[in-house]
Amino acid sequence: MNNVAYMTAKDAVRQIGEPVAYYSGWGGIDIYYADSDICICVSNAWNDRYKKKCHKVKWHYDNKNDNPYIIVKGHRIHANEIIRRNAW
Repeated sequence: MNNVAYMTAKDAVRQIGEPVAYYSGWGGIDIYYADSDICICVSNAWNDRYKKKCHKVKWHYDNKNDNPYIIVKGHRIHANEIIRRNAW
């Protein structure tokens, strides 16, 4: 796999193909790639009423309890709210 950090979000989603995690709020958010710096995800993944949109977002860290989160569509999504899919 090429270095997805230098790709656009849409190209990275096409190349990776299968999401590794998800968040069930706001029509579903599928996460395709995550490392310590960036997260590539698709919003409205399960909602057919709205267009799916690819995002490349940066991880932020809360100074109080060191809880990482991403901001998608103006909402904070904490790492402990993201559910990992089976890797096999």
